Amino acid sequence: MTDTKTISDAQQYHEARNAQLKADRLARSAAAVEANMAAMKAKGAEMRAARAARKDADIAAHKARLEQSKIDAAQRKASRMQAHNDRNAEMKKAA
Repeated sequence: MTDTKTISDAQQYHEARNAQLKADRLARSAAAVEANMAAMKAKGAEMRAARAARKDADIAAHKARLEQSKIDAAQRKASRMQAHNDRNAEMKKAA
Protein backbone atom coordinates (compact mmCIF):
# COMPACT_ATOMS: atom_id res chain seq x y z
CA MET A 1 0.00 0.00 0.00
CA THR A 2 2.91 2.31 0.32
CA ASP A 3 3.31 2.56 -3.46
CA THR A 4 -0.25 3.75 -4.09
CA LYS A 5 -0.97 7.42 -3.63
CA THR A 6 -3.88 8.73 -1.69
CA ILE A 7 -5.94 11.58 -3.12
CA SER A 8 -4.11 13.99 -0.87
CA ASP A 9 -0.71 12.85 -2.17
CA ALA A 10 -1.92 13.07 -5.77
CA GLN A 11 -3.32 16.52 -5.15
CA GLN A 12 -0.07 17.65 -3.56
CA TYR A 13 1.92 16.24 -6.48
CA HIS A 14 -0.40 17.97 -8.96
CA GLU A 15 -0.13 21.32 -7.18
CA ALA A 16 3.64 21.03 -6.89
CA ARG A 17 3.89 20.16 -10.59
CA ASN A 18 1.66 23.10 -11.56
CA ALA A 19 3.69 25.43 -9.36
CA GLN A 20 6.90 24.22 -11.00
CA LEU A 21 5.46 24.65 -14.50
CA LYS A 22 4.29 28.15 -13.60
CA ALA A 23 7.74 29.02 -12.24
CA ASP A 24 9.32 27.69 -15.43
CA ARG A 25 6.95 29.80 -17.58
CA LEU A 26 7.70 32.90 -15.54
CA ALA A 27 11.44 32.26 -15.80
CA ARG A 28 11.20 31.86 -19.58
CA SER A 29 9.08 35.00 -19.80
CA ALA A 30 11.55 36.97 -17.69
CA ALA A 31 14.42 35.70 -19.84
CA ALA A 32 12.55 36.73 -22.98
CA VAL A 33 11.90 40.19 -21.55
CA GLU A 34 15.58 40.56 -20.64
CA ALA A 35 16.61 39.45 -24.13
CA ASN A 36 14.17 41.91 -25.72
CA MET A 37 15.44 44.73 -23.53
CA ALA A 38 19.03 43.93 -24.45
CA ALA A 39 18.10 43.84 -28.14
CA MET A 40 16.27 47.16 -27.84
CA LYS A 41 19.24 48.75 -26.07
CA ALA A 42 21.56 47.49 -28.80
CA LYS A 43 19.20 48.79 -31.49
CA GLY A 44 19.04 52.15 -29.69
CA ALA A 45 22.82 52.38 -29.60
CA GLU A 46 22.93 51.48 -33.29
CA MET A 47 20.35 54.15 -34.11
CA ARG A 48 22.22 56.78 -32.09
CA ALA A 49 25.46 55.91 -33.88
CA ALA A 50 23.72 56.12 -37.27
CA ARG A 51 22.14 59.46 -36.36
CA ALA A 52 25.53 60.82 -35.24
CA ALA A 53 27.16 59.60 -38.46
CA ARG A 54 24.39 61.21 -40.51
CA LYS A 55 24.80 64.46 -38.60
CA ASP A 56 28.58 64.41 -39.14
CA ALA A 57 28.06 63.74 -42.85
CA ASP A 58 25.54 66.59 -43.09
CA ILE A 59 27.96 68.97 -41.37
CA ALA A 60 30.80 67.91 -43.68
CA ALA A 61 28.57 68.36 -46.74
CA HIS A 62 27.51 71.80 -45.52
CA LYS A 63 31.15 72.82 -45.02
CA ALA A 64 31.96 71.59 -48.51
CA ARG A 65 29.06 73.61 -49.97
CA LEU A 66 30.23 76.72 -48.11
CA GLU A 67 33.77 76.23 -49.38
CA GLN A 68 32.50 75.75 -52.95
CA SER A 69 30.34 78.86 -52.57
CA LYS A 70 33.42 80.86 -51.53
CA ILE A 71 35.33 79.55 -54.54
CA ASP A 72 32.43 80.40 -56.88
CA ALA A 73 32.14 83.90 -55.39
CA ALA A 74 35.87 84.48 -55.85
CA GLN A 75 35.61 83.33 -59.48
CA ARG A 76 32.65 85.65 -60.12
CA LYS A 77 34.53 88.55 -58.54
CA ALA A 78 37.61 87.83 -60.65
CA SER A 79 35.42 87.63 -63.74
CA ARG A 80 33.77 90.98 -62.93
CA MET A 81 37.15 92.58 -62.29
CA GLN A 82 38.49 91.20 -65.57
CA ALA A 83 35.46 92.52 -67.45
CA HIS A 84 35.92 95.90 -65.79
CA ASN A 85 39.63 95.97 -66.66
CA ASP A 86 38.87 94.92 -70.24
CA ARG A 87 36.27 97.70 -70.52
CA ASN A 88 38.77 100.24 -69.17
CA ALA A 89 41.39 99.05 -71.64
CA GLU A 90 38.89 99.41 -74.52
CA MET A 91 37.98 102.90 -73.38
CA LYS A 92 41.67 103.89 -73.22
CA LYS A 93 42.22 102.58 -76.75
CA ALA A 94 39.17 104.47 -77.99
CA ALA A 95 40.32 107.69 -76.35
